[in-house]
Amino acid sequence: MKLLKEVKTYERLQHLMTEVDSVNLALSGDTSEDIAALIEESAPSFAPILIVHLSNQNIVDKESAIATLTELTEALEGIESLELTLAFEPTEAVTNTLYSWVAENVDKNVVLDFRRNPSIMSGALVSYKGKYGDFSGAKDLKEAFVGLRKELKI
Repeated sequence: MKLLKEVKTYERLQHLMTEVDSVNLALSGDTSEDIAALIEESAPSFAPILIVHLSNQNIVDKESAIATLTELTEALEGIESLELTLAFEPTEAVTNTLYSWVAENVDKNVVLDFRRNPSIMSGALVSYKGKYGDFSGAKDLKEAFVGLRKELKI
């Protein structure tokens, strides 16, 4: 789905779904406004993407637009999220790099759900489809201390 390239995080996915719902509500109302104008008013963050999405499917009437956006909402609801807990708030560059890696190595239809926990120090905690991985610096440090304690017989 082409839209997913614009929606790399769970937060953006939720924002897109809210705006699509707003557009559907506006289109359902009794108005003679142009579809593009309604989208621009109801979905300021994603208007260009939604307008292109509808125009690529040759949608020109409100009923077809509502049906198409309802299908889009259903598709968006089916997107999985991969939870990543990091010690820091990721920049856009970090988000893009991680998203590209996940899309290539895990699944193309996944968004990243970032959590922040400074206590992990570095690395990440990863949770996806019921599986969990601890790739944090805190885990490595704890293991090093356990090994040192054994060596020193403390």
